[in-house]
Amino acid sequence: KVDVETGKIYFKKYKDGPEDKYFVHNKILQLVKSQKVAKLVIVLETEKEKTLRKEFVFDDTKKREGFCQLLQQMKNKHSDKPEPDMITVFVGTWNMGNASPPHSIASWFQCKGQGKTRDDTADHIPHDIYVVGTQEDPLGEKEWIDTLKSALRGTTDISFKQIAIQTLWNIRIVVLAKPEHENRISHIFSDSVKTGIANALGNKGAVGVSFMFNGTSFGFVNSHLTSGSEKKIRRNQNYVSILRFLNLGDKKLNPFDITHRFTHLFWLGDLNYRIELPSTEAESIVTKIKQQQYQELLCRDQLTIEKGEGKVFLHYDEEEITFAPTYRFERDTRERYAYTKAKATGTKYNLPSWCDRVLRKSYPLVHVFCQSYGCTNDIMTSDHSPVFSTFEVGVASQFVSKHDPNSVSQGGIKFMNCVATLMTKSKTKFFIEYHSSCLEKFVKSSEGENQDHSDGNIKVRFGNQVELVPIISDPEYLLDQHILLCVKSTDCDESYGEGCVALRAAESSYTEFHVTLTHHGERTGSLTGGVQLRTSGGKQTEKLYDFIKVERDDSGVPKGKGLDHNNKFTPPHPIDITNPNYMGVGYKSGGVTDRGWSYSMSPRSGSGGGGGVGGHGGKDQTHGNIFPKKTVYDHSAVRSPTGKAANNVYVDLSQKGEKNIYNFIVKKKTLTGRGFPEHRLNSFEIYFQSRASLNLGPGENDTW
Repeated sequence: KVDVETGKIYFKKYKDGPEDKYFVHNKILQLVKSQKVAKLVIVLETEKEKTLRKEFVFDDTKKREGFCQLLQQMKNKHSDKPEPDMITVFVGTWNMGNASPPHSIASWFQCKGQGKTRDDTADHIPHDIYVVGTQEDPLGEKEWIDTLKSALRGTTDISFKQIAIQTLWNIRIVVLAKPEHENRISHIFSDSVKTGIANALGNKGAVGVSFMFNGTSFGFVNSHLTSGSEKKIRRNQNYVSILRFLNLGDKKLNPFDITHRFTHLFWLGDLNYRIELPSTEAESIVTKIKQQQYQELLCRDQLTIEKGEGKVFLHYDEEEITFAPTYRFERDTRERYAYTKAKATGTKYNLPSWCDRVLRKSYPLVHVFCQSYGCTNDIMTSDHSPVFSTFEVGVASQFVSKHDPNSVSQGGIKFMNCVATLMTKSKTKFFIEYHSSCLEKFVKSSEGENQDHSDGNIKVRFGNQVELVPIISDPEYLLDQHILLCVKSTDCDESYGEGCVALRAAESSYTEFHVTLTHHGERTGSLTGGVQLRTSGGKQTEKLYDFIKVERDDSGVPKGKGLDHNNKFTPPHPIDITNPNYMGVGYKSGGVTDRGWSYSMSPRSGSGGGGGVGGHGGKDQTHGNIFPKKTVYDHSAVRSPTGKAANNVYVDLSQKGEKNIYNFIVKKKTLTGRGFPEHRLNSFEIYFQSRASLNLGPGENDTW
């Protein structure tokens, strides 16, 4: 029994028995909903800060939602603790080189060293979650946990809680969280995959952890891939094996690998990709590093090349690397690289390389921003330097509807005019499966009609519209949801491609979408169609990140930002929903209300040059195409989309109607001869720069 007015929940041992015990609202720590059945676990605080878990099974999820509504209503009525809608996450990786760490590793967690670092004033500001991945870790689990907690306590004065730990031989991942978040985190899973000799040894492989933070899912993978400059193909195979066999997240999402299962997926570790240059270039590489000519070396970085060709980490983002290669140093110094190693077979070369990396992939139209990405200078016990990264991430609440759960749902999600283009010559028939946490269960479309494509692919038309009925119809909830789509064979239920659509894109009207389909990390086709969203009354609450603004001076350069070392304009902190580029998602909207520009909206008709694109800087998003006479956004996962450039672009950066004019520069020359595949030579690198910072000769920008 839930008594909203008094703020108490009563329990009975028997249905018709007396009320046995009650708990006050502030003793209800967490509600954990099962992803498989209509089950609810209530976590309660008892005497001496111990916890009690009470488990209940409901007839269906609708009844469970009704019960949760009462509890949420009671909590809202009596509690003064607001739920966070934005958190910061530290993600760090370090190959420890089988050596114990030094006395202090504080600089790692304070993001001090080279690259994109934190300001000194933020030294003692803690992150909400710390995810630490190590390789060649010689310590036991307890000793390493104690080391991490002690280091964080020394810099933040907070005793962080251990959320998860997973170890495979000397590969380890640890997740720590602020104490107040302990009961916001649920559905914790961990797993490991071996990719050593015959995929049986754990000296190489990956460990992973996943969890829910209120209504947002997170996945973290720490991997140690095959070493050796000549073994990049084997590393690519390691990646695919981990992708296929690491078992994390919602088990109901069986058709989807881990690239689709999480709102945010972070992949970190010693990926072991090297700078691909002959060993005779070793001294030249070291010279370029001392001169901080990183871009010349990054053009020969194996991961950059393989990723650019779509062979690994398809559609993952990585913040720009502005720090020196983290491998292979002489131990106890960061002044010298030890790039030669005497072996019985002769001298082995380990050219300085960016082996240690952090990449991420998030669902479309979610808020995520990389605050830092770099490496330390003062932790020298290993031949690798620790790498740090921090992210500002929007999170959804454990939403409970204000509407009667027994009433007919006022919400609906319609998918129509869907057409799949599949890179296969199979003659089987296909259907679409729709999955989402906002649905009671997955929904199947009717069988599609196959049409042969001129290029040998198959085009499948799905004529009938599909209407999905969400569990909760409130816009506050639905606009934060995503629909996972899977094109399957009717013969064997095998998936031929998966993708994701953000319901936020359909906020205002019927919206056309274009989604790249992938399977086991490879592109397998595309899916186009339209989506229309119907919600109950109400409006969204403003999020914390909605209030983040960028102050600009008259020159268009943010105050306090200035120019980077190459005298180019450095894009500032984004102020809107980011990450539109998940799996090549594109949207075309009709009848959008003028509310200031955002990624889910079409460009204004008044933008210069008969077509325009606007966007915020930073590596966390990909700018849309420019289509003359069309208002289409193709948020392609390829960072350099094709299109006809306008001379000027008007970008609403302030959301207050103030316009800043930027020159739109198309640098086609930058792609040639830098390892880009032939089919991408028509792509363009796109920059937004203030005219004052271009340093170009008269007409030079027009020539380019």
